[in-house]
Amino acid sequence: MSTLRADTIQNTSGGAVTLTDQIALKMRCSFDQITNTIDGSFNVSSLTDDGTGQTYTNFTNNFTDGTYSFVVSGSWNRTAGMAAARSSSQGYIKNATFALGAADGDDFSELGAGDLA
Repeated sequence: MSTLRADTIQNTSGGAVTLTDQIALKMRCSFDQITNTIDGSFNVSSLTDDGTGQTYTNFTNNFTDGTYSFVVSGSWNRTAGMAAARSSSQGYIKNATFALGAADGDDFSELGAGDLA
């Protein structure tokens, strides 16, 4: 049996390795919409507050287009539902309360899977 050990694997040009025939998460973000702070992330450069209950997640490396999978979850006790939209450079959520009014929440998670540009 052989063992391969490496700290970093890069392509021949020194960049990120292209994964073939598999889908991997290309972005992840946990954030607080009330304080507009990122608790933990991968491939996320910043958040943009677009009003009460509305947040853009800005990616460090863009997706090839807006057809990647984008999943949002929240655990704020007054959340009734979230709408998610996406472009190649941003994910977007809009949060509402049970009374269907816009509201900021404090514990959201986002995941994105697809091809990077």
